[in-house]
Amino acid sequence: MLEIFIGGWGNKKSVIRRNRSKPDVVEVETPNILSAGEFKGFWVRWDNGNITVGHEGEAASFLSYQNPNPFPINFIGLCTGWGASGSWVLDTPQGSASRWLPQGAQGGASRWLPQGAQGGNAVWVGASGSNIPSGAFVGGHDNGEGLVVGRAHHEGALIPGKVVPSHGVCYVAWGRR
Repeated sequence: MLEIFIGGWGNKKSVIRRNRSKPDVVEVETPNILSAGEFKGFWVRWDNGNITVGHEGEAASFLSYQNPNPFPINFIGLCTGWGASGSWVLDTPQGSASRWLPQGAQGGASRWLPQGAQGGNAVWVGASGSNIPSGAFVGGHDNGEGLVVGRAHHEGALIPGKVVPSHGVCYVAWGRR
């Protein structure tokens, strides 16, 4: 496994770590690379064991690592670091047939996997009213309308449910009724 940390250690450095163990294989000082006041875009690329990370709109990477023992990358995980909050947007390549489907991610941590990857596909995307994100997973139909898989907070719990777009709500089961 390879882990990429952007703006860790109090927003002071970024690293690439192999197999969840130290020493980090790459460490770069990146003071204030993240901001609570503005969304910042980054890209991650991999090819034959060469991992590069850069700022959106810039061709040059600020973090790179050539893995001496390359392996196929089948899964991608994203999360916001300990004690922090954050928002994520994942752009799939133009023309990609990939879809991103919900899986049980919690709070600021979301696991993202391309469709067809072993282990499931994932990302929960916030929505309100009848604004259903494109590519949302339709888990069934009622009177010809697609029912989207959803989840909602209710009575202190995060509960799976069904979103009926024409109703603009997510219905969850609660109690014994």
